Amino acid sequence: MLRTLWAGILAFMLDRVSKVLAIHFLAPSGQYDLLPGVLHLRYTENKGMAFSLLAATPWVLVLLSLAAMLLVCFALRTALKHGRLENIMTWLLLAGGTGNLVDRLFYGHVVDFFEIRPIPFAIFNLADVFLSVAVAVFIIRLLCPPTREQRSGTDEAEKSTKTGKRDEGQTPAGQESAEAPDQPPHATA
Repeated sequence: MLRTLWAGILAFMLDRVSKVLAIHFLAPSGQYDLLPGVLHLRYTENKGMAFSLLAATPWVLVLLSLAAMLLVCFALRTALKHGRLENIMTWLLLAGGTGNLVDRLFYGHVVDFFEIRPIPFAIFNLADVFLSVAVAVFIIRLLCPPTREQRSGTDEAEKSTKTGKRDEGQTPAGQESAEAPDQPPHATA
């Protein structure tokens, strides 16, 4: 799982940078048409959770956020096969939850700023995007698990990556394979 930690760090940093930019550049003006008629940036302070629920009790939201992140990650890690995709999605889930939690702890609200114009919907941020994508991928993986062949192929690829071993038919780059005589030899300089 540590091999995919970069995804979580990158997602968390993108969320933080986007919110700092929104606070410094978007908050004074309030709004900006990024893609006119499609994507609008509107600075909003969400004191609640999704759809501004529980706005009156910020400390409850902090505790709920922490508990939900721990519970969901534990459930996902035990329910699903530990493949690269699941690990990356777990990190995205943690990054999104942590990004919004940091807002609640430091600002007392979550900074939201993306608004999709053609479809009236909630105003959201990158942390919400990461959370939504991770949850969607996990739901798809639970409803449509990989086949046994896909799992065994992934398992073999991960094992060979970890151990440095290759299948018998594979050769290191730049070396000729005795099993493939119809292939032209690699040019050497």
